[in-house]
Amino acid sequence: MNIELYLVATCFLILEGDNLSNLFPDMEFDIYGIHIGSKSGFIVIVAIIILPTSWLNNMSIFSYVSANGVLASVIILCAIFWAGGFDGIGFQENGDIVKWNGVPSAISLYAFCYCAHPVFPTLYTSMKNRRQFSKVLYFRFAFCMVTYSLIAIIGYLMFGSKLESEITLNLPTNKLSSRVAIFTTLVTPIAKYALMLTPIVDTIEVKFQSFYKKRNRSFFIRTILMISTVVVALSLPFFGYLMSLVGALLSATASITIPSLCYLKLSDTYKRFGVELILLCLLA
Repeated sequence: MNIELYLVATCFLILEGDNLSNLFPDMEFDIYGIHIGSKSGFIVIVAIIILPTSWLNNMSIFSYVSANGVLASVIILCAIFWAGGFDGIGFQENGDIVKWNGVPSAISLYAFCYCAHPVFPTLYTSMKNRRQFSKVLYFRFAFCMVTYSLIAIIGYLMFGSKLESEITLNLPTNKLSSRVAIFTTLVTPIAKYALMLTPIVDTIEVKFQSFYKKRNRSFFIRTILMISTVVVALSLPFFGYLMSLVGALLSATASITIPSLCYLKLSDTYKRFGVELILLCLLA
């Protein structure tokens, strides 16, 4: 689960680099004689901007920062709909409804979209009223399902089979609605990056709690994690492929395979052949 969160944070940096380089394709950098492309340069710049938020360890502050991410999702959805309905793109694009060779990747991406479960224990322990946790989960999954479904439908109607792994890469950058969508997309990683790293930091701190003072230890760990995600993002700059890998290898394993196997063991269902055993084996 920690590896999953780590790669999700890495995807955030790649997302930032893709969108900023799409807006400013000619923005290249030369540092001490080393030429750096626009995407790589923007990944580093965004990492420097996000770094101070990664030093925060107060979950009450994270709640307000993450709320901006939720608001950003609504704004992105509205901006994309406006671009399609009123800025000349339209919703008449045709394409193949089903591409069977893309089904495995699609399932992996779908699993990735719901892979925030490693953060749940941290959120639960930080809540003032933990009895509201179930309601929070219901709202969270319902909101995600509606948002993701609308984005998928609108994106298909607008661009069909030409739809990129990030819909903002399809939007014309000369339209105001497109710029609103793209710039708002840049807010989400900043709002959620630190939240993704917190469970990883907590795990590492437990291992090294006897070596350093807590404050210095947390600062050091968070900085090293940030630097390492930048290195990985520069080495694997493929947002869609990395999302599919995380969804197939980690998200599905942590949320479907392992729980199914644990249930088989704890309930002794594996000793009785029946419909339940068959369904759990298919899920696992």
